[in-house]
Amino acid sequence: MKRPPLLFFFLLALIALLLAPNVFPSIRLLTFSPFFALVFLRKNFLTSLWIACLSGLILDLFTVDIRFGVFALCSAATAAVTYKFKSYFYEDNFFSIPLFTALISTVFSIIQFVLLQHPVSFNLLLMPLLDAIYGFVWFTAPRMVYCRLWN
Repeated sequence: MKRPPLLFFFLLALIALLLAPNVFPSIRLLTFSPFFALVFLRKNFLTSLWIACLSGLILDLFTVDIRFGVFALCSAATAAVTYKFKSYFYEDNFFSIPLFTALISTVFSIIQFVLLQHPVSFNLLLMPLLDAIYGFVWFTAPRMVYCRLWN
């Protein structure tokens, strides 16, 4: 089965990053979390760490409400913590990407709460679920269509 290139998923995450605040202004999705899941499943640790850090810098460029570099640091720390869980998920499984996305989003939220010293709120439970739904709709469904069309 031919897999879509990672650039395709990076562009999907970038489009979501640009559109999500306009479509859902009250919901703050971690738009790169499904992309991180795919990168962790396909690449080695060092490459995954660099891609997560660079994606975090892109998030920092488009976010104005917190200090610059926080998303890059959170993304790199999330990559370091969650990369070892990749053996429990398979890219070909239907629900692996959304479940791995929820795990990545949960760890990212915890790290962000610790770094920014925010009180733990309901967002810690709700946002990983919304990120998992977003990962299924925005990443898994197009991947299935891609595999059907080009295989």
